[in-house]
Amino acid sequence: MMPKIVQFLPKKFGSLGRILCCLLLFCLTVFWFDTDGARAHRPHDDTYHVELSPNYGEDRTLFITVRGNLLKSTDAGETWERVWKGLNNRANLFSISISSKDPQTVFVSSLGNGIYKSPDRGLSWTQVNEGLDNLSIDLLASSPQAPNLVFAAGEEKGLYKTKDGGKRWYSVLEDAGKVTVVGFSAAATNPVVAGDNRGSIYLSQDGGETWQKQFELEGGGAINAAAFSPNFAADNTFWIGTENEGILKTEDGGVSFSKVNRGLSDRSVRDLAIASDGSPDFTLWAATWDEGIFYSEDGGNRWQKSSRGLTKSEQADEPQFDKPHFNDLEFSDTFDRDGTIFLAGFNGIFKSPDGGQVWRELDALSSRLVVGLAVSPDYQEDGTIAVADYVGKAHISPDGGATWRPMKKGLEVPRFTRNFQEPIDDPRRYFDIAFSSDYRSDNTVFLGFLRDFLGRSGDGGESWEIVRLQGVPGKFVRGTMIAVSPNFAGDRTLYLATNQGTIYRSTDAGGSFSILHNLDSRLTAFVISPNFASDRTLYASGSEGVFKSVDGGESWREMTDRADSTERRWLELAISPNYQVDQTLISGTNRGLFKTADGGQSWTPIAGLPGGANSYIEAVALSPDYGSDRTFLTTVRGRGTFKTVDDGDSFTPIDEAVYLARIDNVPSASVPIKFSPSYAVDRTIYGFGSPGGKVFKSVDGGETWETAIVPTYEVGDYDPFTFLSLALYVHGDNLLKLLAAAAVALLTYFMAGKTGLEKRLPLNKVQLQMGSAFFVFLLAVLSIKKFL
Repeated sequence: MMPKIVQFLPKKFGSLGRILCCLLLFCLTVFWFDTDGARAHRPHDDTYHVELSPNYGEDRTLFITVRGNLLKSTDAGETWERVWKGLNNRANLFSISISSKDPQTVFVSSLGNGIYKSPDRGLSWTQVNEGLDNLSIDLLASSPQAPNLVFAAGEEKGLYKTKDGGKRWYSVLEDAGKVTVVGFSAAATNPVVAGDNRGSIYLSQDGGETWQKQFELEGGGAINAAAFSPNFAADNTFWIGTENEGILKTEDGGVSFSKVNRGLSDRSVRDLAIASDGSPDFTLWAATWDEGIFYSEDGGNRWQKSSRGLTKSEQADEPQFDKPHFNDLEFSDTFDRDGTIFLAGFNGIFKSPDGGQVWRELDALSSRLVVGLAVSPDYQEDGTIAVADYVGKAHISPDGGATWRPMKKGLEVPRFTRNFQEPIDDPRRYFDIAFSSDYRSDNTVFLGFLRDFLGRSGDGGESWEIVRLQGVPGKFVRGTMIAVSPNFAGDRTLYLATNQGTIYRSTDAGGSFSILHNLDSRLTAFVISPNFASDRTLYASGSEGVFKSVDGGESWREMTDRADSTERRWLELAISPNYQVDQTLISGTNRGLFKTADGGQSWTPIAGLPGGANSYIEAVALSPDYGSDRTFLTTVRGRGTFKTVDDGDSFTPIDEAVYLARIDNVPSASVPIKFSPSYAVDRTIYGFGSPGGKVFKSVDGGETWETAIVPTYEVGDYDPFTFLSLALYVHGDNLLKLLAAAAVALLTYFMAGKTGLEKRLPLNKVQLQMGSAFFVFLLAVLSIKKFL
């Protein structure tokens, strides 16, 4: 009997045509249909904490710490600005706290540099560490009643308190383990509750001066959250959120506790909060590790889930992270009118404008933020610049940033993954971008990736070729930095260095690469001599010091004392355009700015640096006419971006609204300050450093700046020609195999007609031929599918 799928095909196709159509439909079903659902994505934007202004309903202001950076929004989270002035931290920023009585004063903690305080809503910051024995602080809690009363807890045991707004801290609750939560009653100064990582609950009736241990939860893990009833003075009720046992409730001021977990399917509670309009009725909210948001309208007796729209990243569950998917919950002060809630999570910052019914992920550390910037070597004639975004997108501008063209042909995800599935981890994590030194003639642009690949375009970014890099044994390819030979037109030479210390060389314009060397260092900067054709010199710097090669990368010598680099990291490198004569490089470190005038033999600190000798340098770039104008720009963490015209004897700050530095913990190798090659004529400088898709531009040597917005575009929507091209690329090998299977099936079709078996079977000749051909083709296709 004829297979049913064939019976539905029009009879005018004929027997052979009908069987071919059937086989084609089968192939499409087996190989092309993607039945996977939507999945979470990397990279994550791990948001540790969110803190709303006490006047959020009016000023729409909030702060977040994300990947160790502090960001501020004044439009309810729609756009973000980088907060930096006075934040000279080397460790990640973590916890934020604002007293509801003083919206001007903001505190932020760091995991190694103590506590910073801002008196002006985050515009400027100073360290307030007097009395702190431990500078790794991961918890801040401001009293809702007394604005100068703040508690701080470190990653070690114990709790600190200040009564004077951070002028002096002193230790309280010394017998506790690591304190994991401090909670206040909003209605009165006392009591104050604290919990630790051992499951102990402490209560203070004198503003946190003395503490009594009230309860210990056996096997429940850490105490992570606390929330007091708005009617505490009358009902003596508060709730505790635990690591493993859900939520505990006390109705006798902490003497006894009972579990209230009905409907709470995730018992790992990260935060608790009360939403109240001042009436006796209120709603209790909980943020949990894995499942998101729950709420209770009856004091915790019954819980309902409210996590629609929240997204998760599988990366949070990986052993090297093991972090909660959801963490910190904050409510608008006018929640009863605007229904606004914010939630910090591993995947980013989420907002609900409707009382938690639906959540939306906000674009805080935007995937559009610029991580790579290049200026054409013939900029004076072509006005061309190019940028690479954080994830998946690159643009080129022929008019200095006025208009932009996306560079995407050949950079589609299937070119990397060889399938049409949306990947969990987008492989197009850009890391660096560079023009050929002969761009005017060859129109060649290069893209460095965070992992495994180099992109090469020979038509000004119109189309791209992907080159896969092979790592050395025991090391993977991560963080590709690009150095193009100044004599690229003649030698076709291109160098790559990775964060892992591997040096690659190509002598065919990036078509193929060989591994030259592996340096025992994590590299962060890589430069090539402007006179490379004659001196064959390259430099690399990183965690272990500065390295130099004078034979085109074949061998390397360490140019700094490794013992001196135990605390100093050589983060940035800039080579003099007049290197052949002055042998000068400038290196930015985490402890000052250094200069060599003898090709790296000796290094001296640049004394005029703002912030002193131990300043953390985030960027340095030399003028193309440095030999005569002695000009360079540098960015000092927490101080700003500065310009010198006397080789570092003195510095002048540029516009405070422009901070040219890479975003912390967002991988990038591109120098965030780029001079025009014709700077002496056009006085043009470009830079990046915004958490959004912005490029900064100055045409007067850095005196004033304008902002160019890099546009975005949708990915994954392919025109028919692109889709066909990708389909052939992804399925080309399979199609050849299928054609072979079809050929065997056709041969079977004709051979079955000569066997005469239809005389002994209840089939006619055509049915025998078609059935045999289909069965053989089915076996062939399933065999191919099994071994793909």
